[in-house]
Order: sequence, then C-alpha cells, then structure tokens
Amino acid sequence: AEGDDALPLAGLGPDETRALLAGILGQPDAPQALAEQLHGLTAGSPRALEGLLAQALAKQAITRADGAWRLPAALPPDAFTTDVKRGLTARLAGLPEDAHALARAAALLAEPFELPHLAAAGDVPGDLAIDLAETLVRAGILDVAQGRYRFAQNELREVLAEELDPAAAQAIHGLAGAHLSLHPPVGASEAWLANAVARHLLAGGPPLAAIEAALAAARRLQTLSLIHISEPTRPY
Repeated sequence: AEGDDALPLAGLGPDETRALLAGILGQPDAPQALAEQLHGLTAGSPRALEGLLAQALAKQAITRADGAWRLPAALPPDAFTTDVKRGLTARLAGLPEDAHALARAAALLAEPFELPHLAAAGDVPGDLAIDLAETLVRAGILDVAQGRYRFAQNELREVLAEELDPAAAQAIHGLAGAHLSLHPPVGASEAWLANAVARHLLAGGPPLAAIEAALAAARRLQTLSLIHISEPTRPY
C-alpha cells in the first residue's frame, strides 16, 4: 500500500535489536545489557538505533581500537542528546495520569522496592497501587520479579525524577521514610534499612523531625541487633 494506506512497521524485539547492533558494528555479537538498553530507548526502531549509535560514537562512548569495537555494558546518560530524553518523556506522557504520578514516586525509591512501599510513597490505596503497578509493568516502565519492582531503564527513572518539583519530591521522601520506619520489609538488612530511612527522612521533612525519626529507627535497629533476631537478609 502507498500513502495513507501504508501500515507502520512493528519495532524489533530485544533479540533482533541485539542482532542488528552486532550487524551494524560488524561483530559476531553484542553485549546483551547494551542491546536491551538500546532497545528500550528506541522501541526497536532500526533508524532510531542507528541515530543513538551515531551519538554514542560522536561522544566516544563507543570506541574502536586495534580493529575492534570497545563496547560498554551500557551507555552512560551523557552519551545521548536531549532527543532521547524527549522520546522518553513522550513515552511517559502516554501513561494514565495516576500511573504516571506513581512512577514519579517510584523514581525516588531505592531498588528493588515492594508494592506496600510504593503505595505509601505514592499516597495511594494498596488495591489501586496494584492496578497502577501492573499498568507500569505492561507499559515497560517497571520490571517485577518475586514481588519486587525496579525500573526497566535507569534513564526512565532519571526523567521521572526530573519531573518532580522540590515540594513534591520532599513529600514523597517523607511518606516513604515514614512507611519504612513503621513497616520495614521482612528480611531487609539492618544496614539497608537504616540508610534508606535516614535518606528519605532527611530529604522529606523538617530537619529536627527527620533527625528524631532517624534516631528512633537507629535505636530500633540496635534493639533488634542486641536481642539477636535472626532473619534472612537480602540485598536492597
């Protein structure tokens, strides 16, 4: 078909993007993490992939020496122009507003995070948080494994965090810190919990109140340590 009757081509899948990346560079293979990053940034568009590679080459994020390409596991954010951020912003703009708002709250949480923490940070009821988190997973904004969430791309987190004004960020930090203080995740290491609570509270409220809350959390951790509560730990 021609003209207005032409159908848009679907984007390449992650494996196809990896094969195309290797083909463009004339290599037998390409790092999987790099291919996944570029697939997420380009939605599988071959033209967009070529454009990002040109930017990365211009900024020497990808270099060639002794006849071979030196490919990083992932490209740093400064390897891209504002066109990439503009594309991610447009992608986020297609989300329902309540899902978009929850994604902004998630951008301030340490990964991986669990649904109750996300719901508290976003100030939404748990049942609604479930639906919104599912929306974000389907949209490719978040990944979930064993009930814990993380961003599909770090660049999405950065764009979302930049959308928050200082007052909104402070409010999210305050809610997140208060929730962790009262409802620490089962199995979280004491070191992770103390650090996460202090980070959120110091960013999320009046300094005196934040310090008092952080000290209370520290005293609780000390008590737990002294009575030798044995729980499995996991890296947060």
